[in-house]
Amino acid sequence: MTFNIEEIGELKILTCTTDDGSIFQLGSRYHKDKYQKIWAQNYTSSYSHAVYFVFGFGDGSYIRALLEAADENAHIIIYEPNSELIPFVTEHFDVSDILGDKHILLLAPDAVNNLAQQLAGKISLLDFSGIQICKLPNYHHLFKEEYDYFANALSTAAQLTLASSNSAKNMSETIVENILANFAKLSGSYSIEELTSVITPDMPVIIVGAGPSLNASLEYIRVNRDKAVILAVDTAVPSLLKHDITPHFFISVDPIKEEFCFEDPRVADIPAIVPIVCRKVICEKRNAPTFFYASSVRFCDLLEYYYKISLPVLDAESSVANHAFAACIFLQTKNVYLIGVDLAFLNGKTHAVGSSKENDTNNTTSTEIEGVNGEILYTDPQMHMYRELLEERIRLHPEMEVTNLSQTGAKIHGTKHSTIREMYETQKHTAINLDFSNIKPFTFDKKVIMSDLINKQTDFNNKLHAVLSKVKNNASFLNDKEALPIIELCDSLVSFILGTAFMELIHIKSLANTMPLLMKLRENCDTSLRISRYADYLSEIQKTCNEIIQKEKELLE
Repeated sequence: MTFNIEEIGELKILTCTTDDGSIFQLGSRYHKDKYQKIWAQNYTSSYSHAVYFVFGFGDGSYIRALLEAADENAHIIIYEPNSELIPFVTEHFDVSDILGDKHILLLAPDAVNNLAQQLAGKISLLDFSGIQICKLPNYHHLFKEEYDYFANALSTAAQLTLASSNSAKNMSETIVENILANFAKLSGSYSIEELTSVITPDMPVIIVGAGPSLNASLEYIRVNRDKAVILAVDTAVPSLLKHDITPHFFISVDPIKEEFCFEDPRVADIPAIVPIVCRKVICEKRNAPTFFYASSVRFCDLLEYYYKISLPVLDAESSVANHAFAACIFLQTKNVYLIGVDLAFLNGKTHAVGSSKENDTNNTTSTEIEGVNGEILYTDPQMHMYRELLEERIRLHPEMEVTNLSQTGAKIHGTKHSTIREMYETQKHTAINLDFSNIKPFTFDKKVIMSDLINKQTDFNNKLHAVLSKVKNNASFLNDKEALPIIELCDSLVSFILGTAFMELIHIKSLANTMPLLMKLRENCDTSLRISRYADYLSEIQKTCNEIIQKEKELLE
């Protein structure tokens, strides 16, 4: 594939010649900018603060037309599938105005590790209804596979954003309680960074899921326990302990994970890897160290702000098995083994005997997938997404050798297939030595952070009271021009609430009542209705702010 410039009079036309000799035109050869403007108008959203996801950069002319047509608050995120194009275009066209525009973000394959995760980070719940998906002329024909990749990544990103928001909405009370309780336990605990001195890259790691196939391997794991690091997902812990297998570590993510996973008193002696949103019961009584990492919440940014303590961010979302694999990526583990990561229904079951979910059965939304032995199995949309995310991470880290030891379950592309017996017998792993003597806890005064947090939230709440009085007094009679300053003020407050660490608990706690409102705030509708929506949202924030401040004061006592 080569890029060329065709000159027709004063026009310079960007073309692309494929390996089979086909020529694709990536710019208009007639009527300079006319077709670009028509293209842009077809995609232009009437939504305030619209977010445009564009497949392809081309010669920049279509992007420039979209910039001119879009709302001044819009953002344009471009995925250019060919990394060689941008240097070629900048050499032959002046695109400095586009590349320097603050509303533009340009992504390319050589600068993006996980496109779905990158895009998910750009999709705000506030802007969800204003998303526009655009593709430059000819691009989806020229880069068909790349377009499918882009479309799938964007679809996954949207699913992740909605799933995360819905989870936060449904668990808002519990998440806030977990964060505050775990925050109180953070000082004296450890960053996952400390694990790099305990688990070296050469140590094999077995991620133990709770799938039904685990049952057949339990005896091999028990006998050979110390030949590899056993990193168990939380739901697998009861099953392992029932068979006298104590994993070296367990990982838990779900804020509402069943307490059954942690009821056995031996759990307190197993080192834990967790984000701050994890079930608070995990951190209440601990004998073994707890290693924290940053999750999707911003609350941990307060540690950086006050004490320069930075928790590493794992490349993870969704299932706990994906988080476990992300921990292996962080630790630069060379050999990762999966067992019980089945991601499919097996005889109507999704979990192993003894796990916290062993009675799960098939459901009506199941679909056919290929199993590890070529057999037909069934999975549901959630497990299907978990598998795709795991496969994407494996694809992005070819330096890691990943082996699936499960004798049944979903085929996980990118993995080798073996048995746990072969792993232990043919590879002859020597006993591992986990040395915790050099790990250092981080320490800080939680009262310093909490006191200042309360002061900041109280000041914000006082200002919010004044703004709400102004909004409510003017909601019914302002014309569009007079309403604009108030709308902009309200919108800036909303952006502040969503984007600031010290307001995050208030945002999360309010989601149960405000999520539908958030998704409509930026709709272009009747002015009085729009202001009324802002008033309703900010009123709920004010109420929630008082509740959170009271909870934080209790933590200080």
